[in-house]
Amino acid sequence: PAVVVTPKLKAALTVALAAHSFSEGEHHDVLKGSPAHVTFDTLQAIQKHCKTQTHKGENSADCLCNQSLFKLLAGSAIHEEPLPVIEPSPEIIEWRRKVQAKVDSIAYDKMTRNVDPGRQDFFQTPLDVKEIRRQFSVVFNLLATGAACFAFGYYAGYGAFPTLTGQVLCGIIAAVVAMIAELWFLIRASWL
Repeated sequence: PAVVVTPKLKAALTVALAAHSFSEGEHHDVLKGSPAHVTFDTLQAIQKHCKTQTHKGENSADCLCNQSLFKLLAGSAIHEEPLPVIEPSPEIIEWRRKVQAKVDSIAYDKMTRNVDPGRQDFFQTPLDVKEIRRQFSVVFNLLATGAACFAFGYYAGYGAFPTLTGQVLCGIIAAVVAMIAELWFLIRASWL
């Protein structure tokens, strides 16, 4: 991270760079062109170098090595580099456009679903599927009960009626009575 150069920090850096010997190219261009900010690592390196070297001239209180960095940085701020703006690739832009068009189309279809009653909606909710299953099971149960009661009446009439017509008539009567009773209970349960 970098810190904003304040006048106090600039003065301390100027004294430190003038008072201490640095090898060629090492931190000489820190204050070149009056920079707006300096990296914190550079400040730490200059301070560490100053503490290991002896002063060329007088012992100045303004020097970077004689002060704490947190005191020098008081009033300064952290300089944050703006993040680079990365342009998305044309493929991603095209993909986004297609996805957005599909989402818009689904939203439009959902919004206009009830406008045209002749239009069929092929999207069934789970509640619709449950209702269809329930109705199918009621019809199947009704037919199974009718078939079972017909079989019972047919074989019960075997001993009472020696002819095939009597047996079939007895089976049909038993099936009709059972189906009427079942329909009665089904209708009564749906009213409640």
